[in-house]
Amino acid sequence: MWDLVTAGKVALTLIVGLVSVVAGRALSCRRRRYRFSSADLSDADLEPASLRGSEDRLAQGLRIPTVSTSRDDPPPREQLLRYHQHLRDSFPTVFSSHAVTVEVVNELSLLLTVAGSEPQLSPYLLLSHMDVVPVVEEHWSWPPFDGLVQDGYIIGRGAIDVKQTTHAILESLERRLLAGDLPRRPLIVALGHDEEVSGREGAARIGHLLEQRGARPLFVLDEGITLMQGFFPGVRQPLAVVGVSEKGYLALEVTARGQAGHSSIPPVPTAVGRLARAVNRLHADPQPVLFGRGPEMELLRVMGPVASPPFRLVYANLWLFGAVLKRAFLKNPALRASVQTTTAVTVLRGGYKENVVPAHASAIINHRISPLQDRDDVMACDRNAISDPEMEFEVLHHSPASPISPYGEDDAPFGLLAGTVRQLYGDDVLTAPAVMVANTDTRHYLHLTDNVYRFNPIVLRPDQLGMFHGNDERISVENYHNCIRFYYRLMKNMESDAVVAQMP
Repeated sequence: MWDLVTAGKVALTLIVGLVSVVAGRALSCRRRRYRFSSADLSDADLEPASLRGSEDRLAQGLRIPTVSTSRDDPPPREQLLRYHQHLRDSFPTVFSSHAVTVEVVNELSLLLTVAGSEPQLSPYLLLSHMDVVPVVEEHWSWPPFDGLVQDGYIIGRGAIDVKQTTHAILESLERRLLAGDLPRRPLIVALGHDEEVSGREGAARIGHLLEQRGARPLFVLDEGITLMQGFFPGVRQPLAVVGVSEKGYLALEVTARGQAGHSSIPPVPTAVGRLARAVNRLHADPQPVLFGRGPEMELLRVMGPVASPPFRLVYANLWLFGAVLKRAFLKNPALRASVQTTTAVTVLRGGYKENVVPAHASAIINHRISPLQDRDDVMACDRNAISDPEMEFEVLHHSPASPISPYGEDDAPFGLLAGTVRQLYGDDVLTAPAVMVANTDTRHYLHLTDNVYRFNPIVLRPDQLGMFHGNDERISVENYHNCIRFYYRLMKNMESDAVVAQMP
């Protein structure tokens, strides 16, 4: 009896101690203190009156169908040139200023170099692109290329991917130049024409040109993840999620060979049967889950101080609840993709006649590679899962995952983005890193700087994610105006004395 009582006391002591540690960590977890405080940054902002008409200029740009179809098809040359002219007409000061050098790269992309009054300061590089993806018009509630401004929204293909960024950067610059506010620091703006089909003829050419000129920007900022509202349990306010890396790309053709024959006396095994078994094994034994080793852990830690009480306990005690959060990530396809190399069988090829057993069958496997793996790691996992030494593998396309850019509290470029978000959306809106699961033009600028970030400064809810490459794409006028203000504030912040002192 004494032993049971003693054991009970010990157990109770341990439980009380555990609860005390968990509660204590939840109460003491603090918000991230990034490099720049509000006092370090510029307090300049755009007046609401100066934003009037910007939504109409964006809507007019959405009326030009700059659609990229595939990397094998020619670009929409005529429409892209029309869009160039629209940008020149919409932002005449930018395109005529003596401070701005405008270059057309490979006939269809645009490179703008803005001279700074202090040319010895290092430049920074803002990216966007001018092409959009195709549409299925019958699935839209509005004509996708009518460029409507209706009920507080700007509607059309490209409204959030990403003509709004192209316009927002140029709107910000136009406002400054009109006011005679010449930038203190040099700025480079690169607008590619074929991002949606790999950027090989647009961004890649610009990146090569900048490298030849010895450009070394402090950071690169391109389209990416957004201010996400309602995505994370227990977090009420939007969370600005910045892509600090993006996944790699690997397309493999896997081929099974066998004996051809008549379907009335089929050989055993058949090539189709072996391929089917291989595909099934790939899905049954996917790539390893890498939760806990990437930027997702910092994202969870950032949420701790602002989460509601039950969730604050979880986010502040990842050492205890990590397994629970891992299961939650794996149940959500989008979150799962951020912590694992994804596997998708996209094309199957086999027979050519209904009563003939083919001698070979193949499948194309599409992987989006985690930045914690490389091509050889992924292919080794595939071979191990398929467990058929006679299966043939051919690499069709490959681009590695990008390096993970710095995102710590002492990293100035990331801290600058966090500070600019906080200025615009309030102190309760925090900034966190994540892996971008899609690909952007940043892959063509990785050789210029270690600081490469992917962020789309608009607020989105979970039900709005389907608009990316989907139907009824639109952005609220308020959201778009804030996008313009973000870039304006970012430009001004890059010229504050505190920022110049730390990022000369």
